[in-house]
Amino acid sequence: MNRIFAMTIINSLLIIFFTGCNSKEDVNNVSKDSHSEESEHKEEGDNHENEVALSEEQIKLMGIEMTKLESQNISGYIKVNGEIMMNQDNESKVGSIIPGRVKKIYVKEGSYVRAGQTLAVIENPDLINVQVDYVNAKNEFEFSKQEYERQQKLNSDNIGSKKNLAEIESNYKRSLANYKTLEEKLTSYKISKSRFDNIYTDTVADLQRNYSITAPISGNVVSRMITIGQYVEPSTDMFHIVNTTTVFVDLSIFEKDLSRIKVGQKVTIQSGATPDKTYDGKVSFINKVLMIRTEL
Repeated sequence: MNRIFAMTIINSLLIIFFTGCNSKEDVNNVSKDSHSEESEHKEEGDNHENEVALSEEQIKLMGIEMTKLESQNISGYIKVNGEIMMNQDNESKVGSIIPGRVKKIYVKEGSYVRAGQTLAVIENPDLINVQVDYVNAKNEFEFSKQEYERQQKLNSDNIGSKKNLAEIESNYKRSLANYKTLEEKLTSYKISKSRFDNIYTDTVADLQRNYSITAPISGNVVSRMITIGQYVEPSTDMFHIVNTTTVFVDLSIFEKDLSRIKVGQKVTIQSGATPDKTYDGKVSFINKVLMIRTEL
């Protein structure tokens, strides 16, 4: 297109040049010069029949732009099929760490929950026993600690017996270990130690009788596997929570295209459920069985 247009411009200039001559002689001279030039360039024209020389003004007038040739990657894409999968880091099966009977359920299937939100409450009489054992262990530890410190002072003054000191030290270490064990158990049962600060001055002991099941992650409850009154064990799955903020897509790639796939490459996903909408992701993992996992 540019070449044809360039030829038209040159012919127009020649016409203007011919009509601008003042006499027949000038025209003849021009004619001779033209034939002379044609004969001079005849041999060159044989080798460059399809080439046209343009001046800078003509190039500018025609809007032709020139740039330096550079090596560039040619863009392209591979169209493949895949399967949308849950991100295992964003889903959770929720259960109880202690056995008990379901007393209350606060969520339904499809409910959105926040991390830390109470999902259900179970009852277990053993919770009372654990708290009573903790209180007794705490008192025993405090008494053995005072006795151990007293014997240490007597022994430093050469008053006390070394045998008694060794026995008291053993009792002190045993009570400390028992106290710390029950303290960790209270923490795992989500029982606050502060509720026992005034246990002997209150008229009613402030003991926790229920255990709360809380959501470890935020997301939607896709299934609820318990009912009120059901007895559950620590191995029982009570809720299934899924967070779909990010998902994975397993893509099946032909062997001939594997060399074109790299971790970090951009991926555009189109789902059959929403064909008019696309999602951007990237290749996050290429596994050993020639399948690609893409994170959106």
